Amino acid sequence: MRFVIDNAFRSIFRNPKDTILILLNMIICTAVVFVFVQNYYYLNEHVSDYFSNAEIAKNYRVDLSVSNLHLYADDCKNMTPMYYVGNEVYKEIEKNTNVYFYDFYESRTETDRFLNNDKLEDFSYFDSDYDAKVINELFVSGRAFDALGLEVDEGRTFTDNDQINNSLDSPVGVILGSDYKGIYKIGEKIEYSSNGMKDCAEVIGFLKADSCFSFYNQSLNLNSYIIFPNTFPRDFEREIKDAISNHELIHTDDPDLDLQTYVNGITTKYGFYTLKLDPIDGIEISEAKDVSMKNVALIAALALIGSVICILSLTMILYNRAVRNRAKYCILMCAGIPLYKLNASISLEMLLMLILSVFPTIALSIYEYGEFMVPIWQLFAFTIPIMAAALIPTFAVNRRINLDMLIRNKIV
Repeated sequence: MRFVIDNAFRSIFRNPKDTILILLNMIICTAVVFVFVQNYYYLNEHVSDYFSNAEIAKNYRVDLSVSNLHLYADDCKNMTPMYYVGNEVYKEIEKNTNVYFYDFYESRTETDRFLNNDKLEDFSYFDSDYDAKVINELFVSGRAFDALGLEVDEGRTFTDNDQINNSLDSPVGVILGSDYKGIYKIGEKIEYSSNGMKDCAEVIGFLKADSCFSFYNQSLNLNSYIIFPNTFPRDFEREIKDAISNHELIHTDDPDLDLQTYVNGITTKYGFYTLKLDPIDGIEISEAKDVSMKNVALIAALALIGSVICILSLTMILYNRAVRNRAKYCILMCAGIPLYKLNASISLEMLLMLILSVFPTIALSIYEYGEFMVPIWQLFAFTIPIMAAALIPTFAVNRRINLDMLIRNKIV
């Protein structure tokens, strides 16, 4: 053991040029490893935190540009070919079972427009915009309950027949918030009459208590809301068209689906207007995540390439030194020093210089970041294998050293 230690220190101090060159190379190697490892972990941590802790959007608003919106409105009014193209686009999008369109909007109506409105008094409030007492309403299209996660506690939800019911002889189904339980009963009628317009709704269900949903960082509690399918009162003279209406929002149950890219592919295929999706209840999974993950992979690849370059550089320096020291090592082996002790002294020498090479990197990190960004053990976990790999050719040279080889090659 004494020889191993003495020979290691003797090699360091008696060959200053080699020592400085090796130490400089190892300092650069350690710094390169530190930069790549620090950037990899930093980027990977932030990407993981952002996409794993953030709430992934399930609901998006479907927007047409102002000019395209007017054009499509005219298409729907005049039943142009583009109107039918739009229908095909919407059908194609919904072929993915995890994607479907729906719509909802919130409104208020004066209570005095309802006949026998005494039951609504407890749920009404004064609204200065209307200069009257109003009640809260929510109008929903088909599948809105699924998209918003709403459930009834009693009765039933809306069906397709409720959505297309446009007959004055048939009351429209209506679902009430949980606060209305005990005030209204299933099957009870709510009649509307104002300015010559009349309509009738029939209670078909009650929402679960504290039913709510979020959009644009707001939460809407529906305990005191009356929920209608589409509009109320109904326009009995209009022709129901499944065009712009019912397609203003889109829902996906697949958290890994890049919905914007998926929709863009279909609109481009049909030559339809561009549909821009705006998430309303979380962050959007998009190509940004793919780019971020690719950047993480790129940093990892660069770290690997940088490590290989460092190994090759250090390997050449150590290999050339081993070739020059063959005569000395041969004499030591002839004097009875076994090969493993020679290799052990070289390994100890490299380990000492590896420890010294870490200090400039620590100083640089503290100067730039105020702390050492990478744990010491992680830095050694990467640099020690590099050093070990760089020593393999040196050990291979030492293994071939013997007196016969030196005599034949006229080294001695």
